[in-house]
Amino acid sequence: MQKNKILLFIFLFCASCTLFSKPAELDPRDVNTKVNELLFTHISQKKLTTEIIKRAFDNYIEDLDSLKTYFLQSEVDPYLNPTEEFLTCVLEKFYKSDFSDFTALHEKMLQCVSRRSNLEKKIDESVFLDHVTPKEIESKEWATDEQELYERLLKIKSFQKITAEKIEETNFKSKFLKLVEKRRKWREEQIRGKTEKAQSQIIHAQILKAIASSLDSQTMYFPPEEASIFLMQVQQRLMGIGVQLTDDITGLKIMSLIDGGPAKVQGELKENDLIVAVDNEYVVGMDINQSVQLIRGKEHTKVKLTVLRSENEDSDEFKKFDVTIVREEIVIEESRLESAVEPFGDGHIGHLTLHSFYQDPQSSCAQDLYNKLDELKKNYYLKGVVLDLRNNLGGLLPQAVAVNSLFMGKGIVVSIKNYDGTIQHLRSVEPDPLWTGPLVVLVNKLSASAAEIVAQSLQDYGRAIVIGDERSFGKGTFQQTTFNIKNDRIDPKGEYKVTQGMYYTVSGKSPQLVGVKPDIVAPSYLAEAEIGEEFSKYPVQNESIQANFEDRLDDVPPSHLNKIKRYYHFDLQPRLSKYTDHLVTLKKNSEDRITSNKDYQNFLEILKETENTDSSLTIAENDLQLLEAFNILKDLIYLDELKAPAPAA
Repeated sequence: MQKNKILLFIFLFCASCTLFSKPAELDPRDVNTKVNELLFTHISQKKLTTEIIKRAFDNYIEDLDSLKTYFLQSEVDPYLNPTEEFLTCVLEKFYKSDFSDFTALHEKMLQCVSRRSNLEKKIDESVFLDHVTPKEIESKEWATDEQELYERLLKIKSFQKITAEKIEETNFKSKFLKLVEKRRKWREEQIRGKTEKAQSQIIHAQILKAIASSLDSQTMYFPPEEASIFLMQVQQRLMGIGVQLTDDITGLKIMSLIDGGPAKVQGELKENDLIVAVDNEYVVGMDINQSVQLIRGKEHTKVKLTVLRSENEDSDEFKKFDVTIVREEIVIEESRLESAVEPFGDGHIGHLTLHSFYQDPQSSCAQDLYNKLDELKKNYYLKGVVLDLRNNLGGLLPQAVAVNSLFMGKGIVVSIKNYDGTIQHLRSVEPDPLWTGPLVVLVNKLSASAAEIVAQSLQDYGRAIVIGDERSFGKGTFQQTTFNIKNDRIDPKGEYKVTQGMYYTVSGKSPQLVGVKPDIVAPSYLAEAEIGEEFSKYPVQNESIQANFEDRLDDVPPSHLNKIKRYYHFDLQPRLSKYTDHLVTLKKNSEDRITSNKDYQNFLEILKETENTDSSLTIAENDLQLLEAFNILKDLIYLDELKAPAPAA
């Protein structure tokens, strides 16, 4: 399977709250206090262990030298492959707020910074290589000696220079070298700190980041500046030019333009354009956070971008031009719900695409979905519905329950197991679902969290046939944060989010790590991509609880039990087999169609050959997965009608 990566989308924005420019105000006692808070509320990690310390060293080194351009193998070996005796000693000292081993690692990094500076002085334009490929600069292993490290640095700078040469400007090469050196020194200053106290605070923050990320893949500590950025992303209150970017060693690649944003309204930028300079300052070789800092600014101010655009996919020729955009407030209102119908027989099939599980003072996904489905029922003779949850990364859990209520009767939708072992059940309590007919739920590897709950719950009850990739994303945990969202204040000691519990559907299964397994596999453009919780660094392991199809109301306080029983214990959703009885036939028909469909087979071959997921493969006219979902639903409707009893004479 190809090792594909999810591109990290970076929003360009300026803060509505001020970013911190100083380190987190942490002393040694603060480190222990926050670690204890994390452990108290974490779903499974209840105390520090030598394994967590080992992970923390790995995270600490990754944070310091992710590109492997400072340390040598021999310098990191004692920390990446430590003895149990060493880890035990570090753990004992940690409880005493003695972080001397982490401090020693940090001091080693500062020595490596000095060595890197000396190696950089040896590299000038006369020794640049003429040809370097991206694969040559990928550093999977640490350099074994200074000569190997020097050669790695030379390749990186040569590759950046090759790209920079596409910009026709006098003396650019020398300016480029100075720029790269300036950016490197800026980052090294962030590691060193301006004072001894600042350096101590930097180390404490890095320890907290390393420990938090060692507990599981979703738990994180945020120093103040990172906390501010995270809060803005959560609130989606941004100002800027309105583009989504991915970091590229040759610049900033535009992945998409946000609807209603200045860039899209102006119309000069396009997807796949490469931003190489901001206000005449080149971002080639620059850290992504530094690049974003250049584009940030006050509302209604102008920013000039220097852009490279490929003339065509098969050419190395680029067109260079400048674009000036006025920064504005950006309200990210991605398309939340889309609907369509397709004629079938004497009626229609409804296609409802839900992009997230949202709720605000004006609307909610469940109410919007209800209104749209009700409208389709009134205007068309609906014979079946496709609920499309592809690329839906989740959202609010109560909305997932409310969405389920549109398609099923009363019953448990999801169970929550908290860090203290208590279990709470969230139920559908509506006696009359809006749609009781044939239903298909479509998922892919980017269907996560609340989307997985809806798909698996409807699957558990036999209420729907689930179609999609071999599994969904696999996020069955929920996190608690320390952010005070109401007043936008950031704790000067930093903030964190911690994995506090796990979700389970009525069958007692959690999608954590394993995802939702479809009833029928129909591959999407993500079929070959290594995407999902199982590919994260330290995922929480999957577990199950007992099934709860027979709802005993054991989480309801005794004082409310009798009253709830009178209302709740009738019209419960039964486990159905009317659709799953047809699975053998439906699977065979689908396999035959996919096998004989030349377009689908070509599509699958392209996926195996490509190194990255290609969003262009998802365009509507080539959405083969969706077309197959429609075909499966049509088969289901036909088989269901055949099985239905004849009307009375």
